[in-house]
Amino acid sequence: MAECDVDIGNNRYGISDGVSAPVRGGKTGEMIIGQAHGEFYEATVRSNVFYAATAVAGVSIGTSLSTTAAFYLHNPVGSGKNLSLIAVSIGYLSGTMGSGAAYLCTHTGVSVANPTGTAITPRPTLLGGNAVGVGLAFTTATVTTQIAIRPICSFGPFLATTVFQPTALKDSINGEIVVAPGFGVGVHGIATAGTTDRVLIGCTWEEVNIS
Repeated sequence: MAECDVDIGNNRYGISDGVSAPVRGGKTGEMIIGQAHGEFYEATVRSNVFYAATAVAGVSIGTSLSTTAAFYLHNPVGSGKNLSLIAVSIGYLSGTMGSGAAYLCTHTGVSVANPTGTAITPRPTLLGGNAVGVGLAFTTATVTTQIAIRPICSFGPFLATTVFQPTALKDSINGEIVVAPGFGVGVHGIATAGTTDRVLIGCTWEEVNIS
């Protein structure tokens, strides 16, 4: 068996793309494979991760799954990329909420036409970067009839003066759900109607070349 030499200790210098570098080893002969940075650091600095959120005025969470979505992320036909969902978050803003749940949703069949609605400009999570992705984000979107993937939070009736307010929810998806070209994913409620209820919805995703 051929030997494999490793460098013992820290390799904390920067390494350019295309340069061969030694494998790190520990003092007891083990190979070091620990994560050096945050989980999505590599994808972020390569400008492949994007975010979008509803406007600060908020949006109604909705009452049933139909052709309207409170928030929607769409991957256009022919984009050449998959959208790997990282996280979805929801925060209460104002008004009186009904009782029910917020669902992560999609649809059956390839949607040839892009959704319509109030467009949201996706931005890279590399703050200060100027990369433009392929994902299209909308609020109050008109979409192909939605079907539920799973509930991501539940809520009871409350309003701004309720003593115990819900905290912001974050559903860490981490690539468990991938949106292929021609498909989309939405966030919408199945609940009793509230009174001028408003929530804020955000989403982050990685755009991965289809090979």
